[in-house]
Amino acid sequence: MSGRIFMKTCFSCLTMFFTMFTLLSCKSDKNVNDLYKFPATKDVRVQVNVNLFSNGSPGFPIDLANRNLALNAFMIDGDAEQVSIKVDGGDFLSDLPVTLTGPSLSFPATLRIPVTVVSGTTGYSVRFQLRDRNSALLDSPGTNLDALRGSIQAGTDPSANAVDLSLASTIAFKYLSVSGSLSSNSALVAYTNILALVESKQKIIEQGLDSSQLPAFATFVAAIKAGLDYQVLTDTSFQQKIADEVIKAAVNSPAALEAVAKNFASTLIAAASEVSASLSDVNSPIGKVFTAGFVDVASIPEPASFSNAVFAPSSVAFADNDSSVNLSGDIVIAAPLVQAGVAAYRIYFGGEGKSSTKTLIGEIVANAATVKLSLLNQVQPSDATRFWVYPIASGVQLDVPASIGIFNLGGVNKAPAAPTGLAATITEFQSTISWNPVSGATGYNIYWSTTQPVRQASNRIRNAVSGYVQKNLLPSTNYYYAVTAVKDGIESVLSNEASAVTGPAVTNDLSAPSNLVATAGTRKVGLRWTAAGGSPVGYLVVRRSNAAVTWKPVDGQTYTVGQSLDGIHTVGLISNQTVGDVTNLNAGTYYFAVFAVSASKKYSNPVAVSAIVVGGNWAWFSGMQAGVVTPPVYGQMGVAAASNNPGLRVNAAVCGSGSTMYLFGGLENNNYDFYADLWKFDGTNWTWISGTTTLNTTATYGTKGVASPSNNPGIRASASCVVDSKGQVWLFGGSNNSVMNPTPYFNDLWKFDGTNWTWVSGSNTTGALGVYGTQGTASAGNAPGARNSVGMVIDSKDQIWIGYGDGYDSVMKTNEPQNDLWRFDGTNWTWMAGKSVVSASTTAGVYGTKGVKAVANYPGSRSQPTMQIDRRDRIWLFGGDGYDVNNANGSLNDLWAFDGTAWAWISGGNVRDVPGVAGTQGVASASNVMPSRSSAQMWIDIDNNVWLFGGVGFAGTFLGGGNPLFHDMWKFDGTNWTFMSGNLIGDENSVYDAAAVFSAVALPGATANACAWVDNEGFFRMYGGNSFASSNYPELVQDSWKYNP
Repeated sequence: MSGRIFMKTCFSCLTMFFTMFTLLSCKSDKNVNDLYKFPATKDVRVQVNVNLFSNGSPGFPIDLANRNLALNAFMIDGDAEQVSIKVDGGDFLSDLPVTLTGPSLSFPATLRIPVTVVSGTTGYSVRFQLRDRNSALLDSPGTNLDALRGSIQAGTDPSANAVDLSLASTIAFKYLSVSGSLSSNSALVAYTNILALVESKQKIIEQGLDSSQLPAFATFVAAIKAGLDYQVLTDTSFQQKIADEVIKAAVNSPAALEAVAKNFASTLIAAASEVSASLSDVNSPIGKVFTAGFVDVASIPEPASFSNAVFAPSSVAFADNDSSVNLSGDIVIAAPLVQAGVAAYRIYFGGEGKSSTKTLIGEIVANAATVKLSLLNQVQPSDATRFWVYPIASGVQLDVPASIGIFNLGGVNKAPAAPTGLAATITEFQSTISWNPVSGATGYNIYWSTTQPVRQASNRIRNAVSGYVQKNLLPSTNYYYAVTAVKDGIESVLSNEASAVTGPAVTNDLSAPSNLVATAGTRKVGLRWTAAGGSPVGYLVVRRSNAAVTWKPVDGQTYTVGQSLDGIHTVGLISNQTVGDVTNLNAGTYYFAVFAVSASKKYSNPVAVSAIVVGGNWAWFSGMQAGVVTPPVYGQMGVAAASNNPGLRVNAAVCGSGSTMYLFGGLENNNYDFYADLWKFDGTNWTWISGTTTLNTTATYGTKGVASPSNNPGIRASASCVVDSKGQVWLFGGSNNSVMNPTPYFNDLWKFDGTNWTWVSGSNTTGALGVYGTQGTASAGNAPGARNSVGMVIDSKDQIWIGYGDGYDSVMKTNEPQNDLWRFDGTNWTWMAGKSVVSASTTAGVYGTKGVKAVANYPGSRSQPTMQIDRRDRIWLFGGDGYDVNNANGSLNDLWAFDGTAWAWISGGNVRDVPGVAGTQGVASASNVMPSRSSAQMWIDIDNNVWLFGGVGFAGTFLGGGNPLFHDMWKFDGTNWTFMSGNLIGDENSVYDAAAVFSAVALPGATANACAWVDNEGFFRMYGGNSFASSNYPELVQDSWKYNP
């Protein structure tokens, strides 16, 4: 390793992101949340059930066990807007972390539904995706579990909204299309054609449907496409069938696609029939998709209603007219589109499923819009519960039947009686539907339409209860309803109809606000406008950052602060005020719009404006401007004071959260005298909160796991710390090396709860070897080896991660740079990656393919890398002094990401001592190269961009010689590096402008080993370290800086 010695105050700190868009009224000292609010957001509870293997065995193609995934939810209604989701006790997140430790997992969760989305008749339609969170970043196809759920209802228990995610790949066509594989696969080329044919046929069928049927028909078409998406990769014979049919029809014929689309014997009808038939066959490829939950069968309309609507009957009815055990009466078949080509209908007895055994009753010619088959003393088979009607065209029986339950007046009543007393009552724009209960019924289905008659091909609300409320109805519209009862899975005939009409739309007398003015400040924009005409009760303020606002809120809908809708962010909901601030904005151009709102939730036209927020500047906020050696001034324990100061010290543990920073221990001015005290800095004053003022105080461990006022971690330097979501400080490792202690390293983990210390894990003596156990498996006996200068971060679940550092592996008590990664779950340690023994054969990095994660990958052994964690709980590691792919030691510039399961080499070189290429300042480029360095400062912003500042370089990096310290700022956007600010000359001094003022002049000196974190307002914070403050050599500093990204 290099002979350079730099004094370290902080290796790694917790990155905290709290995105807050707050609009404040200048006429009130209250926060916007204390002023006028619209009704509460639509939070909907669901039960997420994950089962990796749809056929119950781990041999089916994809195994997601022990992978760290993210759960996303997208509204199918509207523009497929992604919505936030959270687990109980957690925060709403776009990417909800889900760690699978076995083949199945179940947990309740809450969706935050955008209020612009109108609930369907059966509830909300949502697509859920459980995905590999690094798939896009790492350019791998990813492995996903998907589910479509079309009947999620608010106000119900989670169990009523079950979301079943199991094995169903969505790689299929979408991935192949973007990867370029389509051009080399004739079957997949044909597949693109058949999708076009499906869409063409869809348009033809839509001409024969009323408007109330269109949403359900679209759902059915989506089901067909879902089946095709999956089967096209899993069934080679199906691929060939598509290729043969489509290519045969399309060769040398410009009109071939249209001809095929009109030919019911191919394309859509064939595909729809296969999909429909496979629904009841759990062993078919498509059947596995449906039974896996890829498409929720409960949300799919009856296939007979839509798969060939031009040919299938629109309704079937039967009424038994005698009291004998046999059946007498007419089976009435309605088919108003008979001219489309159906020649006849075959009627069968059958069971509840389409795959049930059928017994032919008779066949009737389709020569009128309504036809009937008369029964007289017809014997009902014992297993028959339904009549099944199949259309016949060109001598072929189409597998798209309609069916109806049998109600036998004098026999064994297979179907329950139809409900009576149906009533519908309209209140504003929602309908309450009620009926009399049916004896023995286990459930009810509501059918509705905006035209008469209501048919079982109409919109269906499954598993309804009397008193069901249908919301978000159209104004001035007739709604017609009928209900069926269900018993033992058998459905009755339709009840008599009920109807109701909604009232007229409410007129909007609001004029738009006017004279909107935007004034940009530091990370904020102030807005003011002239009040709207009419009778507004408040204003809705929205913004977007990539284009002018053209979106308009939907009348009657409720919006809440923090919503994101089609790139629109709701940033203000205020009472009748006309001024406010939009805060927490990064540098960039922002577009704002303000809408007035009435008491009836009618929205005016907008007034719009844009503003440019300038960033990229530093501000010196506090602390001494040079490394003057001062002793601590403790004051009174627990009491903040302007005179308090921990004094300059070497290698203290420092970590930050929000605007608060903590400091523990360290060395007194490079002497072998150690501190054992804990300090807190609130942004203005220091507070001594724990420990003793006496140097060289040894640890008092007490009982493991038990907090006590007498406990104290004792003297140490080069320890690491983080702050959890409760504000508790966690401290790991460090050393108290002296000539009297040949094995000075610690592996103990401590927690400070604000009052007392608790010894949580590890040994109470120095020199402990690591106990690694089985990689990926937590165990009470596991523990990392003793070490110092370790990378330490904390994730969204308050799990602690440590890695690298100098110390001991599982067998050797020699001070070596390590390459292992560990996780502490609050109880036990788990060895997650890297090697348990550091030797000549294991120090080199295993890089694999850039951008592709692999369990075998790991960054090589190194000292002083930089480590942070992003909002998705990905751990990022950059550089350090260590070993490259060739096992050569030097300064590194590689950037790695760990997603919870494996490392991926993301950027940089795989060899040591890589010089930098800055390119054009502020411009991202694939040719830009972040130079090798160690001990840099890292931040990760709200958009998960990685930022790096300073650190220790190597000879040949940019300008100057030797091993310079840098003060350049770089950003990595997931693909390319950008040189953002600072300069490329090493060992430059700080420039202190006016305190607490962001300016283009202020700039920290070349700095290494400082503590870096993101505060609640999104500013990058930096404290201490080794810096060229005002001298020609690096020195300890106590200054505090902010950067406005």
